[in-house]
Amino acid sequence: MNPWEWLRARSARNQQLDEEIQAHLRMAAQDHMARGESPDQARLTSLREFGNLARQRGPGRNRVGVLGAYGLTRLMSTLLYGVRATDPATFLGVTAFLATVTSFAGYLPARRATLVDPVQALREE
Repeated sequence: MNPWEWLRARSARNQQLDEEIQAHLRMAAQDHMARGESPDQARLTSLREFGNLARQRGPGRNRVGVLGAYGLTRLMSTLLYGVRATDPATFLGVTAFLATVTSFAGYLPARRATLVDPVQALREE
């Protein structure tokens, strides 16, 4: 299967999944309306019970991302010397490094922002 066919099949699967989730949400909302809730409240209640679409689709996307990253190791293995591309220690080390960098990338500007007096900042604008 070439990459374009795979992307088209993935898009079709995602659309089918969206339609199925929407159908279940509509059925749950109809059940709530049959119990006497207003249409808006029934829709919100069914969303709350069933979860939103992003939460329903999220775990599948995470798996696809991990499998895709693992699949790219064949390409990366040609560029590496002295370490296997599927080395668990390397995966954990890179993950820890990226988590540290992103934490500091958010922490440092936030720390600097807490040192500014809000009243003075508003006066200067």
